[in-house]
Amino acid sequence: MSYIGLNKVNTTSSRLVTGWLVLYCLFAWGCDDAFIDPFKNDGKYYTVYGFLDESKNFSAGARQAFRIIPVTRRAAQISSASDPDADFDGRVFLTDVNLEQTREIPRELRELEPGIWGHIFETQLFVQPNHVYRLEIMRSDGIIASAETRVPATSSMRIVQDMPVANADSTIITQDVRIDGARSLWELDVIYYTGGASCFTASPNTISYGRAGAFEDDMWHLQLNLSEDLATMGLSNANICSMGLRARIVDDQWLFPEGTLNLEALTLPQSLTNVENGYGFFGSMGLFQSDWPLLAEVDALLNSGS
Repeated sequence: MSYIGLNKVNTTSSRLVTGWLVLYCLFAWGCDDAFIDPFKNDGKYYTVYGFLDESKNFSAGARQAFRIIPVTRRAAQISSASDPDADFDGRVFLTDVNLEQTREIPRELRELEPGIWGHIFETQLFVQPNHVYRLEIMRSDGIIASAETRVPATSSMRIVQDMPVANADSTIITQDVRIDGARSLWELDVIYYTGGASCFTASPNTISYGRAGAFEDDMWHLQLNLSEDLATMGLSNANICSMGLRARIVDDQWLFPEGTLNLEALTLPQSLTNVENGYGFFGSMGLFQSDWPLLAEVDALLNSGS
């Protein structure tokens, strides 16, 4: 299983320190357990990091995963399986609110990197778009920390294309496209299909654009560099018959009041938390994918220099 990276916790200041990539503590398991005293932190009992990812529905054996850190008086880091904090006081439940179905998620004490252990909770789950999911951590004394997320619905989103643009000798060909209805996303891939009549069933050739683009006028705008993509993948212009775009769309709770997705700030447990009686963040990502036949204008430009 692959995770998006994670950084350390500064145990003297009880704050997560960002590193070479943002979102470290949200999406993987390499940070230490923070020292936060529950009697001095307004009744906060757990710190939660994790999200539901609809794209995992289509990866065999993929599991939804969360890291949960108890807020205690003891030392921050779990350095071995025999440390006091290696025990976990609580049970973790995930509820599909729409279906009124609840499951208990088992815990695994996992060595995240040498000398650093953490409480990881994993479950196989088919994530439903537009469903609300509630994560609850119930301590043995009945205290509950909880958070909810609604998985983004992408069925109404659509691709809007501009005409392609080429330089004088057609060596650089670009095209502006927009995802109508997408407010923010984590990453996107552009897909180039090759073949004849069975074009859409052919093996896709995929290139990652990361978080390219920006939100404006209720759409996510980005520019595709068609000529560079084909050169990078070693594809012949004449073989492209259709294209597609796949994006992981984040739910609106990830956005700060000004409407931006501040990835660095999200690693700080108190900067944007949706956890009741706790810290951290529990979110979700929906999956958007759209495929379309290659525009005649794109085809003409791609083959003009062949």
